Order: sequence, then structure tokens, then C-alpha cells
Amino acid sequence: MLEREISTLRDLLNTYSWLQQLAGILPLSALIDFLDVPHALHVFELTGCIPLWCWPVTPSGSRLLLSPHTTEEPCCLDKFGNSQSLICLDGRYGDMYNAASPETLRLCLDSAPRTLVVNDHQNMLDNHPRPQNLTVVHVSGLDSAGGSRSSWTLLGASTIGWILLLGLIVTTIALKCYISAAFLLVIPATGTIVYITRGGDPPTLRVTRGSNYNRLVIAALHMNETDWLAFYGEATIVNALLNLPLRMKRFSRANHWVFGVSLRLLVLGQWALAIGAASTQSWDAYIITFWIVLCIFSNIFVFSTHRCCGDWLRKSAGFRLIRIETKLSSRRALLNTLVALNPDTIPYDSVTMQDKQDGPFPSSLLWMDPILKNCAERAIWEEATWMAMTTKPDSKEHANKDENSNKDETEKPDWSKNYMQYYWCKFIPEGILMADKIRKAGNLSGRFVK
Repeated sequence: MLEREISTLRDLLNTYSWLQQLAGILPLSALIDFLDVPHALHVFELTGCIPLWCWPVTPSGSRLLLSPHTTEEPCCLDKFGNSQSLICLDGRYGDMYNAASPETLRLCLDSAPRTLVVNDHQNMLDNHPRPQNLTVVHVSGLDSAGGSRSSWTLLGASTIGWILLLGLIVTTIALKCYISAAFLLVIPATGTIVYITRGGDPPTLRVTRGSNYNRLVIAALHMNETDWLAFYGEATIVNALLNLPLRMKRFSRANHWVFGVSLRLLVLGQWALAIGAASTQSWDAYIITFWIVLCIFSNIFVFSTHRCCGDWLRKSAGFRLIRIETKLSSRRALLNTLVALNPDTIPYDSVTMQDKQDGPFPSSLLWMDPILKNCAERAIWEEATWMAMTTKPDSKEHANKDENSNKDETEKPDWSKNYMQYYWCKFIPEGILMADKIRKAGNLSGRFVK
């Protein structure tokens, strides 16, 4: 009975020549065009969620997997030069540094919930040449970190994949499709070596607790950017997330030469079997293509960045990210928003725990130097900003001004009368207004951690 079925399948290929020709193309095209091994490897190193049966490897991926590395190295796309760097500016001391884990930050931000804050200030009606996009990221610690590193959804998907793999291996052996059976055995073997050399426990932050104060750190790809990030949260967690490398927990013997040789042979075996299936133009090619396509879709839709990094944030890293996004009319409005939002702008007395009103904290504006150089006009702008922040102008009145009202100079706030000749004066109320809206939307607690 089984021999009859095998003969029928072979006759089907011989009857339709296009099936044979397609079998000669599919395995190689699926490997070359669609599988993103660097991204999958990064997510695996970070979260450990990619199962062993999901590791078909392309030539470019093999070069990455076989490249020299140490057990203390960051995840592959966090290494300097492997992804776009992120420049950070400390809101208290003005330090400027590159983010230690830029790609991990991007992946985590993609999985964070998003809140949109609408800017309804009058300035948004003007046609300014360079509007700015601001994303404030509220970083907060979790007390319930730990437990299983994968959700039940991912564990269930991994189990289903193993069942499908075993069933397919048995089927291919029964149908005498030995090339595809060998390929299906080589795939999890490759995943095992990848796990030994690149896996281990998921990395964690080096510091998770220890400060009662919030900190603001501004980040962007470069200092002439129009898309800005502002990380706001407990000072130690924000510093550990941006400035310190993750604590890696790989196996101590991961760099043994035996594993390197084994991985080379397994990757070579994958390609040799795929080429062999394509050259024979048999059903082996379709089975190999099916498994490669299954792995591609599993990486994209099941073991996605959103699910894996969300699990890593909650269960391994032990913190939460919330995005508050808004749009600002100009670069000066952006700077005013960040100054008003920065918990370190206004100094305080450590004895009475009260704010001081004699000027901003001495180093709290140093972060601005790479964006807006210190000069005489900036000093005037800082003075006007300080006056506006401490006299509490009615920003909502500026934002919702009636189009038919004809206000003269006597109706302007007192702080603005000496600065109306400067173009940036109108952006100060916008910045204070948007900082208040962002603070309320993100439930930001101000100077102290609640």
C-alpha cells in the first residue's frame, strides 16, 4: 500500500514537468531571499525564545554565527557598527554618550504601549520649517520579575513545532524522502549548537534599584534629528538601560573549538541537502521549502519582536516601558518642553526638600550644548524660560486663543514683555503646556520616585 502511494507521488512529478522545475528553484530561493538570521539571532540572544527547530541558516547568517565572539559580548546587533548608534544626553549632568544597547532599545520600544498627546497650541497652525517628533518613554521597575522567560503562547507554539517536526520526519522516512528527512534532522541540531554558543539565561540589567530620584535622558540618532526620545524614570534604571551594557549569562565553555567546527559542518550540511533536493527535483525539495517557509513565518508572526521582547521586559529585565508621543512646532518648542519636563531643572534644598527659585540647577542645561550652543542669546532665552516656568503663565490661554480676539501687548504675561522681540518667545508657552500634558498622560511623578 505504501509503495503504491510512493509510486503515485513520483508519477505525479514525472507527469507535470513544471512541478519538477519548481522543485529545483524553491529551496534555494526561500533560503536566500527571506530569512533574517541577524535579527533572529539578536532576539534569541536577548530572550531565548526562538526554538531549536527554527534555525535554517543562510550564507550571510553563517558568517555571523561563526564570527569570533566572547561570552561577555552584547547581543549581536548591539555591537558597535552592527546597527545605528543612539546618542544620549544626561538631563542632570549633561554627559553625552552612546547607548550601550541601541538595537535592544528599539526592539523594546516597539513592544511598549503607546499614548498619543495632541498638541493644540496656536503655534501648530503656523508653517514652521522643521516640526519635531518627541517620544517620552516612561521607565518604571517591576516587583514581580522572574518566573518562566516565555509566555504560554510561545511555549505552546514551540511545542506544536516539535510535534510537527517529529511527524514530518516520520512521514519523510516512510515515503523514502531521505534528503528532506536528513534536512529536518540537521535543523534542530544546528539550533542546539546555536543555543550552546549563543544561548544561556536571558541578559538582565546590571542595576535595578537604588535611587529615589527620577532622571531624564534625551536620545537621538544625531543632534540635527527631528525624531527625539526622552527616557524618564528612576535614575538607576534609566542609567542601567542606556549607559551600562546588559549582564550576559552565556555558557562558560561556549567558545570551545568543537562547537565551532560542528556548526560549520551543520550549516554546510543544510546547504548541501538543499542543493541536493533542488538538483534531484523530487518531493524532498517541496518538504524542505515547506519547513523553511514555516520557520520564516514563525519568526515573523509567532516568535515576533513584540511578543519576545515584551516577555523579556517583564520576566527577565524587570521593568516596564510606556511611550507618550507628541508633535511640536519647532526645535525651540522641543527644547522648552524638555526643559520643563526635566525633573532636575529646578533645584531643591536637600534639608527642607523644597524647590529653590534662584535659578535652574547649574548643570541641568548642559545637555543642550550639542543641540544649541551656549551664547549670549541662549542666556536670554534661558532667563525667559526660567521666568515663564516659575511665574506659571496661563499656557492654556495661549494654546486655545480665540481667532476673533484682538489681544494687545498689555494682555501678554508679565514675563514675556521684555522678550517679545525674539522669535523664540512664542515657543516657551507651548513647551510648558506640552510638558504638563505629557506629565499627566504618562503619570510622571516629578522629582521623586513614588
